[in-house]
Amino acid sequence: MYLSPGSQVSRRYHDAYWVETADITTDCTGKSLGEIFAEIQRLQKEPPAATELQGIQSYLSGLFVIQNSSRGALIGQLRYVDLQGLGEDYLKTYVQKVNAVTPADVQKMTAEYIKPEQMTIVVVGDKAKITEQLAPYAATGGANK
Repeated sequence: MYLSPGSQVSRRYHDAYWVETADITTDCTGKSLGEIFAEIQRLQKEPPAATELQGIQSYLSGLFVIQNSSRGALIGQLRYVDLQGLGEDYLKTYVQKVNAVTPADVQKMTAEYIKPEQMTIVVVGDKAKITEQLAPYAATGGANK
């Protein structure tokens, strides 16, 4: 189950990717894509509010503690660390490193790594009803609104 809209970064071995999902009505398809790309552009130009980032940091820190709260979960974490080659201190320093991220870091990483012109957009719906709404995004992967 997921909340809509939402996003996540995959944690695959040396092949991470970012995905945004939204469960919306057909008539809002184009507007929703516009909002997603506007948010990306905003984060590329200005950092997020410190309180917004602190909320995400608290969530990630709490989730990390939960992910290490049982033997099976801890074994899974150790396997992940080994697979990714993250080093012996990864589990000890994760929360500290998450909490050290600044709004300026988020802005810098967004500008460096999230490239709308290189994105693949996947839309599920009635093609006859959404084709016109998708036209502004078809040629450029979202950079052209």
